[in-house]
Amino acid sequence: MRENIMTITEWKTCMNELIGGVEQGLHSTATLKTKRILATLKRRLPREAALGKRKVFERDLEDFMQGTKDVHNAAQAYIARILAPVLAPAALLSAQARFLLTTYDKKPNKKGGSKPHAVAGGRRSIRSQRNRKLVIAVSRRTR
Repeated sequence: MRENIMTITEWKTCMNELIGGVEQGLHSTATLKTKRILATLKRRLPREAALGKRKVFERDLEDFMQGTKDVHNAAQAYIARILAPVLAPAALLSAQARFLLTTYDKKPNKKGGSKPHAVAGGRRSIRSQRNRKLVIAVSRRTR
């Protein structure tokens, strides 16, 4: 099944927002040629989507964004701005998992199996203390 494929409307919206975000991120020193190419890509968008040439359009857009340093930096800034709200909770979960994994280790029991137990003496290792600080710092940033 192809459940994760975007519809034409979703794809057009995504590409349009990407081009618009890059346009906004460009500095005023960007060349007129760069701005014209972005405008041309924006005009091509409905036609390319209707004809089923998404991959060709994506390749052209990516080549253009990778080819010019200003456009590349603007695209990276836009994508980072979009991904930040998504990645922050993921980083928090990862840090919490890392904290839990370092707090508990596996020690063999008398029957040959293993069971989780707290670190000896009830003290956390230095590594788990650093992870706890990381979890706290990430959670403060996401509030």
